[in-house]
Amino acid sequence: MPPVYEALLLNTVVPQIQAAQAGDSYVMVVNATTPALRITQTGTGDAILVEDAANPDATPFVVTAGGDVGIGTSSPGVKLDVVGQGRVLYNTGATNTGDQSVVTVGATTSGAYASSYGAGLQFQITNSGGGFAGSRIVSRLGADNNTANLVFQARNYGFSDSMTLDASGNLGVGETSPTSRLHVAFTSNSADAIIRVQQKGSNTAAGLTLSANDNNGAGYNFIRSETTGGTAHWAITGGVATSTMAFSTGGTERARITSGGDLQIANGNLVMSTSGKGIDFAATAGPTNGTMTSELLADYEEGTWTPTADSGVTYSAGAVGKYTKTGRAVYCYGAMDVTAISGNIVIGGLPFTNSNTTIGRAATVTASLQNGTSNAVENSFVDGNATTFNIKVSGTYSGSAITIYFACWYFV
Repeated sequence: MPPVYEALLLNTVVPQIQAAQAGDSYVMVVNATTPALRITQTGTGDAILVEDAANPDATPFVVTAGGDVGIGTSSPGVKLDVVGQGRVLYNTGATNTGDQSVVTVGATTSGAYASSYGAGLQFQITNSGGGFAGSRIVSRLGADNNTANLVFQARNYGFSDSMTLDASGNLGVGETSPTSRLHVAFTSNSADAIIRVQQKGSNTAAGLTLSANDNNGAGYNFIRSETTGGTAHWAITGGVATSTMAFSTGGTERARITSGGDLQIANGNLVMSTSGKGIDFAATAGPTNGTMTSELLADYEEGTWTPTADSGVTYSAGAVGKYTKTGRAVYCYGAMDVTAISGNIVIGGLPFTNSNTTIGRAATVTASLQNGTSNAVENSFVDGNATTFNIKVSGTYSGSAITIYFACWYFV
């Protein structure tokens, strides 16, 4: 019967194997400055093969002649190839239930449970000066010892939390305590917080879709601007009706676009901030006989003006007039108290200059004298390219004050 050995001693002049009883462990004791164990494989076989009782073992520990290490496989395909259940990289089992292929990086605390404690992976690139760059993925304990957050740390002269996926599924970018499914925070006094969706392909567009589970929910999809305290500034939301878009400021709806394409102003005015801009009726057909020169309604005004009269009229101060301007058309009216008329009356001070220089009578004037005087008002007109108009009166008048009412329209 061959001897049973107790130990392998390599620090003696001649290596010795000492006997031991069956079941004892084997201990290698080394006291040397050279490698404790050197295996040189000059052939094509494996350098190390550790098997269990099966021979050959289909799931051995092996180091190939090329230096690849296999755990649970006899044919490692990479430098470290681990196959098996539990803390493994790859599982060849036939079942398709559960997360069976898991690599565990663990951390243990000997004290009480503490939040923000955990374990992680660090990716590190060291330079020749001793410094390094890298990043980390850390699993950090959450609110209790059954929850954890997954934290991504980027190194910028030190590690800081860049992105946090908490135990409830909220993702924070620049925010360690996200309160929504995607919570983006940015701390800077010189730049804006921006989310950019960019399509770098050709002939394709970038987009952002807000998707609700049903039409009732889709009616209330929204984009909102508010301060951290919850003060509402503006919002774009779905209206109560399907396919309606509502616009709000200060928490109050101001306008909406209906599903039929109508723009409704709920509270406020439609203001043209640039002179010469307005509402374009380009979809309307032009005239059947003539040439359309513009379909832009660029102005509407209402206001007052101060009528004046020429030297042939004696009138009291305080004459008043009002006007309405729609596009190029101006309608004016007014009144003045007179005590003497020596002939035709020339009313001046029109709010806009008549643009027609080729047609002397470019507008219509109506006028009347109060108290039924015998003075007759004849056909009158606005002078071309002027801010005056004539009221033709036959005869003269002198006496107590009477009121002249007048109105005209013209183009600018």
